Amino acid sequence: MKFVKLPKKFHIIYHGRFRNKVVEWYFGNICNLDCSYCLNAYTRNDYYRNMTFEETKKTVEFINTLKGVYQTIFIGGEPSCFEHCLYAVEHIQDCRVNLMTNGMNEKFIQNAVKFATQDKPMLICCSMHYEYYMQDKQKYMNHLHNLIDICKDNPFVELEFLMLLDKDMTQQYKELIEWIVRNAKGFNKNFGYSVSYVRRDNSIEEAVKNYVSMSVLDSDVRDIVRENLKEHRMSFIQENSHYHKQCPCFQNYINIRLDGRLKHADCAHPIYSKKSIFDDDFNLEEEQHYIECCEKHTENNGTCRNVLGKFKW
Repeated sequence: MKFVKLPKKFHIIYHGRFRNKVVEWYFGNICNLDCSYCLNAYTRNDYYRNMTFEETKKTVEFINTLKGVYQTIFIGGEPSCFEHCLYAVEHIQDCRVNLMTNGMNEKFIQNAVKFATQDKPMLICCSMHYEYYMQDKQKYMNHLHNLIDICKDNPFVELEFLMLLDKDMTQQYKELIEWIVRNAKGFNKNFGYSVSYVRRDNSIEEAVKNYVSMSVLDSDVRDIVRENLKEHRMSFIQENSHYHKQCPCFQNYINIRLDGRLKHADCAHPIYSKKSIFDDDFNLEEEQHYIECCEKHTENNGTCRNVLGKFKW
């Protein structure tokens, strides 16, 4: 299909309006950092490996066969440590590519953004690592400016800094958060931030963590962030409305695991495909009729009998 030239933001709106599939490619937990707040630190050792080239190639081919894909999200782990990530980014076709990265490997990002085009816009979502910021603040600030310089000249690239609010640590790196919030609009129209919370204790309600973390920031920054928290997914970028919402199994939301199996819900009792996409006899339509549900999935975590009733297709 031939696309007409679109304004920078409109192309992403175009994808979101006419497509409703989100693919998350989970390639394992291999990483170049050791963050104290990492949610994946407990994962079994067999998730610390690279996909082989053949596995990567088959995954790309599978994604390219799907119709109506809005975006493919690379999650792990760290994409720059995924040996064949750049191959995947280059060969995935006609959807937005979302790289969930710590941003520490500038060369990787520089190479990745070369593949961003009108038909394949790209979101570089860099989490803010305050532990490394506090080791050498000036070096880290220079690093952030380098990331902005790398991304700013490609009109099909958006750079998003994911700020981690932590009730124990936000005070120590408050100046970094405030620098991001106050300057986000001024760097480039394709530059912004989103907000997340470090979960050290799941018994603490989100509202309490929000209050404790936000209270250390200057009033003008609190006002800006609170206003942005009203936006969809706490981000300056409007995401696809089907992301992590109830849908028939493996139709609007697909999580591809390291072993090639599909996972639908992100909770203690997820729904997995019987077969792997690496299997020659894998059939997505058959997997969409195969359901094992614990009936404990929450409203925002996938398909559940309690929400949808009996599954019928």
